[in-house]
Amino acid sequence: MKIGMIGCGNMGTAIIGGMVKSGAVAANDVFVYDIARDKAEKNAKDFGIVLKSNIKETIEASDYVIVAVKPLDVEAMVAEHKSILDKQDKVVISIAAGLKAAVYRKHLAQALIVRAMPNTPMLAGEGATGLYFDGKFSAGQKDNVMKIFSSCGIAEEVAKEEHLDIVTGLSGSGPAYVYIFISAMVDAAVREGLPRDKAKKLASQTVLGAAKMTKEALAEGVHPEELKDRVMSPGGTTAAGLYALERGSFRADIMDAVRAAAQRSRELGG
Repeated sequence: MKIGMIGCGNMGTAIIGGMVKSGAVAANDVFVYDIARDKAEKNAKDFGIVLKSNIKETIEASDYVIVAVKPLDVEAMVAEHKSILDKQDKVVISIAAGLKAAVYRKHLAQALIVRAMPNTPMLAGEGATGLYFDGKFSAGQKDNVMKIFSSCGIAEEVAKEEHLDIVTGLSGSGPAYVYIFISAMVDAAVREGLPRDKAKKLASQTVLGAAKMTKEALAEGVHPEELKDRVMSPGGTTAAGLYALERGSFRADIMDAVRAAAQRSRELGG
C-alpha cells in the first residue's frame, strides 16, 4: 500500500515512525508533505520516506491519504483537492479531533473515509486508537488501516461514529488522568519521606508494570479486578490503601472524568 501523510506534527511523525520501523509499510511507499517544509524534510531524512512538494502530488501518489493538518484547515483542504480525493479506490484517514465524517462527505461522495482517534502514547509506540469506517471497505482495506495504527500501539474499530466521543474521553484524554495519578503517588511518597527522584522512578515503573500485566491478563480473559485481588491480602497494606481510595470516591471520580471528557467531545463535534 502507498500512503500519503499530509501534515507531520507529533502525531503524523509518530505514525510514520511506527509504520516504517515496524516494517508495516516500505519507506519508499510513504509520501509526506507539510506546509512547514523543515518538518517534512526531517521526516524524509529520519525515516527514508519520500518528500513531496505539494498536497496534490502527495494525494496522487497514495492509496491511503492521512489528513493530519489542523482541524480548522481540513475542510478547505478537502474542498480544494476533491477532484483527486473523491475516488472509489481512495481511502481518506482523518486524525483531526472532533471532525465528523459528514464534514468530509460534503465534498467526497465516493472516497472511503476513516476517522481515527489516536492518543499521545503513540509517540512512544504504545498508542491506543479508535477507528470508525465510513463507506464500503474491503477486508483488505480495513486490514491495511488497522495495520497502520497497530504499528504504533493498538487499534480498535468502533461500530458507531458517536462511540469515538467515548474513545476520546477514555483513551484520548486518559493519559492525562494517568499522569495526574503518577504525580499524586510521587507527592504522597515525598510527603512520607522518600526522595522525589526515587519516587518518580518507582511510581512510573509501577504504572507501566501494572499496565503490562493487565494487557497480558485481558488476553487470557482475566479481569483487572482479579489482579487487584491478588495484591490485596486480608488486613494488609493494600487493603488499607484501597479503602482510602474508595472513601475518597476514586472510582466515581475516574468515571466522571471519562464522562465529562466524552460529553465535551460531543459538544465540540456539534
